[in-house]
Amino acid sequence: MAIQDALTSRRSRRWYLKLVGTGGLALVTSGLLSACGGGGAPSAQPSPAPTGSAQLATPAPSAAPQTAPSATTASAPAPSAPASAPAATGAASTATGAATTAPAAASAVTPTITRAAGRTTTVQYWSQLQPDTQRWKDNLVVINKFMEANPTIYVETQHPVFDSFDQKLVTAARAGTPPDMSEMSDSFPQLAKGGYLIDLDSFVKDVQLDLKDYFAGKLQTCYVDGKIFALPITADCRGLYWNMNIFKAAGISAPPKYWDDFVTTAQKLTKNGVYGWGMHGGSQGFAICENFSAFFIQNDGKIISDDLTKCVTDAPEFITGAQFWQDLAVKYKVVQPSVITDGQAEVDSLFAQGKIAMYPGGPWARPNILKDNPKMTFGQDFSVSVIPYPQAKHPGTCQGGWIQSAWSATKVKDAALKLLAFYHTPENIAQEAASSMPTRMSSTKFKPFNDPWYEPYWTTMPYARAPIPTMPAGAEINIALFKFLQSMILNQVQAADGAKAFAKQVNEQILPKYKTSADGFSSYPVVNANVCAPCND
Repeated sequence: MAIQDALTSRRSRRWYLKLVGTGGLALVTSGLLSACGGGGAPSAQPSPAPTGSAQLATPAPSAAPQTAPSATTASAPAPSAPASAPAATGAASTATGAATTAPAAASAVTPTITRAAGRTTTVQYWSQLQPDTQRWKDNLVVINKFMEANPTIYVETQHPVFDSFDQKLVTAARAGTPPDMSEMSDSFPQLAKGGYLIDLDSFVKDVQLDLKDYFAGKLQTCYVDGKIFALPITADCRGLYWNMNIFKAAGISAPPKYWDDFVTTAQKLTKNGVYGWGMHGGSQGFAICENFSAFFIQNDGKIISDDLTKCVTDAPEFITGAQFWQDLAVKYKVVQPSVITDGQAEVDSLFAQGKIAMYPGGPWARPNILKDNPKMTFGQDFSVSVIPYPQAKHPGTCQGGWIQSAWSATKVKDAALKLLAFYHTPENIAQEAASSMPTRMSSTKFKPFNDPWYEPYWTTMPYARAPIPTMPAGAEINIALFKFLQSMILNQVQAADGAKAFAKQVNEQILPKYKTSADGFSSYPVVNANVCAPCND
């Protein structure tokens, strides 16, 4: 079935409403995702990580109350460290002794610490994570440990709804009632420039925090005008999932390493109803971050300039990557016919069914595959490697994640910074990121990240970057980018022409709408778009 036929036959009303009715899934970057992206050292003044939102809540699931809950947390032992971190290599993890399921996240604990009389200092912490999620339960362990170690401090958490997290931060800042510490979202650069956030340069020196231990792509999202105003708590990147049985049947012993090998390998694997490359084309977030971004990031291309003032997709580095990605679908025809409507769930399922031989995904894809096909064994039937890249360049994929800041208006600065410092030890970063990926290289020594199957991710992480920096115009740019990607998949426009037209659209129609007001915030139209889950894990 041709891709255009698939579009006609599979595009449902539900899919259309999801795309148009919500404005599409907006990929909030920071590397979007918090750093998705690029090649060597980070630029001096990058833009921040994505964020989300939530509702007022206690550590236990609850209906959003109007005021912060009174009780909250518990403690748990810190993860134990292994003898050494996994080696950072590009080799696929194929050990036959590998576990058949993904490493389990650290177990959550039941909240036990309450606002005892002795806790005279309260730190308000805002998180976009919802209390009933495993991600928040992983964080809760860290908060409980902190309160156990600091008997005079009580951490009160609030969870504004995901869609309005950034808006609530800005509203609180303008009203002079921000939290003491929080995760950050699109308005991070404006908040930092406006003096609402604490410049952490002195803090980093005082606590002797080794910034070189953070993955560069994620850390660069924490700088504004050369100063650091946040610290990254989670990061991610993508790896190449490949079906070992399909490879063996085709007489291929290992996954491709470079672009040239990638094309020939995908062509050999595309036969008898099996397609060499699984492409996400029906979900904005997954199309942009999971699938497309690697190809221009590996080639040192960018969507937005480092100073956030210009779209630069008309540059050859971006165009070359975009053309290679388009060729996989249009020229080489190695992608599944249903690409135009497929999101993560569909591509995961096709891979589990043996209909796709290779596709990109984060560690979260592995349990999805095993759920769809419990008979598959990791290391025996499928494995993960580094996504192929240009031979003269480097690995690289989209990167997502979250960042934390402390607020200038806090009346408990010492306690807030003490909590921030506690969060950012290698073992606590590993704990709070147990369901995603850590931001510090030394955290890979701790469970669950010391499992060898993470090795391709640690090889890629230093080069991962955000496709689009965290910026007020980010959501609208992402919606326009998704339309461009779909037009390439359908062969309605060639990559070079589309990339130049996209740059013109962003520079002339989108960016001019996002002006900076007198108080340092941007005055811009509200775009009804959701943050990209894969980029913000």
